[in-house]
Amino acid sequence: MHKLSKLIICLTAPAALLIGCVSGAPKQNGGTIHVDFDAPRQTIDGFGGSNAWLTLPADPAGAEVVKLLYSKTEGIGLTILRNRIPFREHHKNEDGTEHDDAFINRNSNDTYIFSETGGVKTFDLNWDNWDLQNTKTLIARIKALDGAPEKLVMFSAPWTAPNNSAMRWKPDVKNWDTPDVGGHLDTARYADYGDLLADYVNGFEAALGIPLDVLSVQNEPNWEPNYESTKWNGEQLRDFIKVLGKRLALKNAVVQVMAPEDENLKEDMVKPILADSEAAEILSIVGLHQYEGAYDESGKAGAEPMPTVWESGKRLWQTEVSGIGPKMPRGDGIENALFYGRMIHYDMTLAETNAYLFWWLWENGKKTSLGSLIQINNEGVVNDTTRMYVLGQYSRFIRPGWARVTSDTEPLPDVFASAYRSPESTEAALVLVNDTDTEVNLKLDFGGKKFSAYDFYRTSETEKLQKIKTAKSAGSVSLAPRSVTTIYGH
Repeated sequence: MHKLSKLIICLTAPAALLIGCVSGAPKQNGGTIHVDFDAPRQTIDGFGGSNAWLTLPADPAGAEVVKLLYSKTEGIGLTILRNRIPFREHHKNEDGTEHDDAFINRNSNDTYIFSETGGVKTFDLNWDNWDLQNTKTLIARIKALDGAPEKLVMFSAPWTAPNNSAMRWKPDVKNWDTPDVGGHLDTARYADYGDLLADYVNGFEAALGIPLDVLSVQNEPNWEPNYESTKWNGEQLRDFIKVLGKRLALKNAVVQVMAPEDENLKEDMVKPILADSEAAEILSIVGLHQYEGAYDESGKAGAEPMPTVWESGKRLWQTEVSGIGPKMPRGDGIENALFYGRMIHYDMTLAETNAYLFWWLWENGKKTSLGSLIQINNEGVVNDTTRMYVLGQYSRFIRPGWARVTSDTEPLPDVFASAYRSPESTEAALVLVNDTDTEVNLKLDFGGKKFSAYDFYRTSETEKLQKIKTAKSAGSVSLAPRSVTTIYGH
């Protein structure tokens, strides 16, 4: 019989299912949750979100935002930051642009400035770009936190490939007044774009103070909105990735390549990449979004099995989700938060993702929004959301390098379970999602493994990742309605 010195158990329940009794709440018994801590599944790389186009507000609001998001002692303990590569090419006051949003420096005739040696181009880049400077500031604030991430994982994505009427890297755009919107990258520019992305990788640490870990090829290549975008299909991504791999190698640019960041959790666009041995060798991470989740009639919030990805051995990250839909409750309260609790559960247990990211980390000038974890109103007041704390029931306790382990996953309808442990098995986690209106009583069977103490944390309509109690045993648990609970054993 083994002994783990620490354990985490996360429980998501509707507001009446709290640990302990809730007066007047209906009750039901859910049987026993069995956990096998010696049967690992996927490794967890972390949790995070994006700061694309975002400026951190002035203190004290800015300090509060950073603490709530990235402190593992006073916040929800995120570990991944997804930033935008700014290829929009608009200088300050150019076409009404408020900020210096140009990244590639240009000659007076709008051609790109670069040098060339042996067929390899090195581009002249403007690292003072406002979005990159905002990212630099955020990185420094995160690293300076009490309870900062063990390692902040940096992940960059372009919304568009570079383009203007002089260079015409995307010759089929519909309107040359907005050359950053839509269009396909000319195949004749694949090597140039590969060189440019390699320059970005190589310059990132010196400019922003931290190495770049993950480079996405394109944000949502199957979507053509009325803002920055580039269209790709799976075969085009496959062909470009093979070129990109060569250009990264020529420039000694070391980074993990991600694709396709499809708008939904589907394998279709990545299959051509994984079917090609050369492209598959270059690809490190399959990234996908989850916007179909709000429309999913199955109750699984857009998650589905990923057999092609599993067979390839590639890691799978869910890299963006937010918004509205008929199956997603509106608002910033517990109903909306429990939808995300269910989504994270199915992402971990059905799709077997390695990472989970929300869309915007915060929004400025908003009192409420479905697109972010935090809103800061015009008076500088920080408005946190319940969905942020439900995410924190996972992210604060399940740290990078942990593994999900085998457990019962659905002890009752709308009650879900997932279990995790640290690499040394000195900490572990059991996550239970109760999406019902009754108090649920469950027995817990850890296969003979014992822990010294168990700290209980809960998020509900009135509680925000609040510590409820510490116990010396956890043979059973009662879940309050409409709530999320984490039991941290140590």
